[in-house]
Amino acid sequence: MGDLQEEFIQLKLDFSKYYEGEKYKWLRFCLFGHVPAHFQIKLNTKSRPTSFTENFLINKLSDNKTITQHKVNLLLDIAKVTQLKGAEQLVIQYIKDNNIHNADEEKLSQYRRQLFQALSESDQSDLQRVISHYDDLGTEIKDIWDAVYKLEMGLLLEDNPEKIIVFGSLLGIDSKKALNGQIMKLSVDSDGRVLHLQDGDITLEVHQGAIEKGETVNVSLENILEEDMPVLHPHESIISPIVKCGPEGTIFHKPCLLSFTHDAVNEEFWEFTLLVKDHIQDEWKQIALTNDRKDVHFTLSKGRCYITLNHFSFYGLMGRARSAIGRKKMVLEVFGKMLANDEYQLQTRLCKSSDVKMVEEAHRKIGEQPLIAPVGILSMYKDMKVTVTVSKQEWKVQKEEQTVKANDLWRTEPYKTFLLKRKKKKKKNSSAKVLKATVLLSQESNNIDPVEVNCDVETSRPNLGVPSSAGVSSSAGVSSGTGVSSGTGVSSVAGTSSGAGVSSDAGVSSGTGVSSGTGVSSGAGAWNRGIRQDSKTFDNFRILKARLGNCFVGEIYRCLRFLLFDKLDVGEITNQDFNANDLLNKLEDKGLISPTNVNLLLEITNTSEIQQAKNLVSKYMTDNKVENKHTDKTFKLSLYRKQLFKTLKQLDPDALHNVTAYYDLTKYSFSNVWDAVLHLEKEEELADNPDKIQIFADRLGGKARKILLEYNVVEGNSGKDEKETAEYDKKVIIKIFLY
Repeated sequence: MGDLQEEFIQLKLDFSKYYEGEKYKWLRFCLFGHVPAHFQIKLNTKSRPTSFTENFLINKLSDNKTITQHKVNLLLDIAKVTQLKGAEQLVIQYIKDNNIHNADEEKLSQYRRQLFQALSESDQSDLQRVISHYDDLGTEIKDIWDAVYKLEMGLLLEDNPEKIIVFGSLLGIDSKKALNGQIMKLSVDSDGRVLHLQDGDITLEVHQGAIEKGETVNVSLENILEEDMPVLHPHESIISPIVKCGPEGTIFHKPCLLSFTHDAVNEEFWEFTLLVKDHIQDEWKQIALTNDRKDVHFTLSKGRCYITLNHFSFYGLMGRARSAIGRKKMVLEVFGKMLANDEYQLQTRLCKSSDVKMVEEAHRKIGEQPLIAPVGILSMYKDMKVTVTVSKQEWKVQKEEQTVKANDLWRTEPYKTFLLKRKKKKKKNSSAKVLKATVLLSQESNNIDPVEVNCDVETSRPNLGVPSSAGVSSSAGVSSGTGVSSGTGVSSVAGTSSGAGVSSDAGVSSGTGVSSGTGVSSGAGAWNRGIRQDSKTFDNFRILKARLGNCFVGEIYRCLRFLLFDKLDVGEITNQDFNANDLLNKLEDKGLISPTNVNLLLEITNTSEIQQAKNLVSKYMTDNKVENKHTDKTFKLSLYRKQLFKTLKQLDPDALHNVTAYYDLTKYSFSNVWDAVLHLEKEEELADNPDKIQIFADRLGGKARKILLEYNVVEGNSGKDEKETAEYDKKVIIKIFLY
């Protein structure tokens, strides 16, 4: 033990030496949030005490147990992100010599990785734009690292979509792409390296020995928006991100492995073709799945495409559906902006999940803001009708129904524009700032849930959004439960700004109300309970609810409804006319949430893992000094509900069939497990009861069954006396042993 302690001390000392001089700022950046706040304040390179050395920072990590003798993964992650090969090899050797396993240990966040890459790509012109935009920085800032340190200390930049969008708008093209998770660059030698882009879930593995010993290659991996695609025939579609591996034409001694998700559902009903071109000006070559080429070939498995290659080029995947069963994953986005003369423009866009951020950026450039988190849908090769309706009689939609042709739906990323007009002149002092609209997509034999959006129709303030070069979302892809990402159907965060649907001051100005049709509660319940919060906090709470409502739309609304089953009446949960805003308003009416108590909202957003929603609640708590101090179970989700939620997100495709068959639910034609479980709970065939949980778990199989049974063992004895607990444990453990 003494030898290991000495080795650990030496590791920290040697590791810190790699970050001396200017590289100290890299270490300071990586450790932001890992070092206690009162020390963080003193880390400014000009004013920091002489004792605050690089080794001092590393020791602070061990003081708070972030790293220990047996836990050094954070150091390894820092070395990889900063691309200091010596520091990386030092940690790897320590791990190898002491047989340490770090697979599940703490790492740098995706936000911090992408921001580091962005700052590494920045130049002096980026710094000047940042200094000009943020008045608080002053003129003494000499480099981008000091600028970001000061911005993060002042909470002007953090892992918050709204703030990232503004900061990203000030950066150059490559820096912005890096911040957006669309490009990654690494210096790779003979040891190899793995590059990963969150945007599109793209991974490039350069294996050991692929590069000659003693040589290095500056490898780049990029998700691009390619316009010059091959001509597509009926039933054909581009079903993957278009990936650029650079430098173009680089040849390797050993094959590399490129992989990414694709959008084809039911692979057995599709024909796949790999698209390859060596240079940007070349024509695309089409390679069949059964080809005999030695330089490149590909396979498909569980929603991913795997390409073995020995040179770098441009790559994509084309698919042709052989029947209507072969469906395609797509993403619905809705954008809007206020026009002159009491007119509002609403635009729907259907695109690939890997293109969400690039599509958002294109719309922001023309002043159109995203109104919802991207919603995943499954599309057939059939015409799709897009219908927009509004809730208020004084507004009308010109040409409510429009059609997207099947060819356009699969060959392009089509959009439809709807003009909303106010039928009569706006009344003076009208408080109605938000108009609720419903977007309905429909195809023959394909049911798609309607999506509700909140349109900011306040005409006294122009809807210009961020600067024209902006368009950075904090995380890629589609909110959990949409079924867009491979395997889990989840991408840790929705690619839309936290202000989606309601801009920063769109909720309610002080002293005014919000009309009942907006989906924003009047908040009377909170006042009736005697809460005397200042009007700004109360207005911010209204805005919070409106924005959260836009996070839980489409398929994700079912997730919210499931999580609130124990909190609201069954009639409210099952009300077909309700949306997320209605449920949130009911929570406030029952006293479960209020301007000074958002603990339940925090539980919901953390459990659902929708990053945009989590950011909204966290920001509200910070801005309004609301503490998470409510320990009463009333303001929390039960462990049973959290575990069951986690279980349902792990289901195999056959699980819904097994559940409906066993419980005789086939007559209800449930298309998703959330509705099936809602019915079972309503009929009390599924509840927080060991025997009922066991029966339900047996129907699920696979990983989902294991997760639910783990809860049954650990939590099933809650509330029982010692004798009951012993009998229960014995009973459940025997059951699991038998399986």
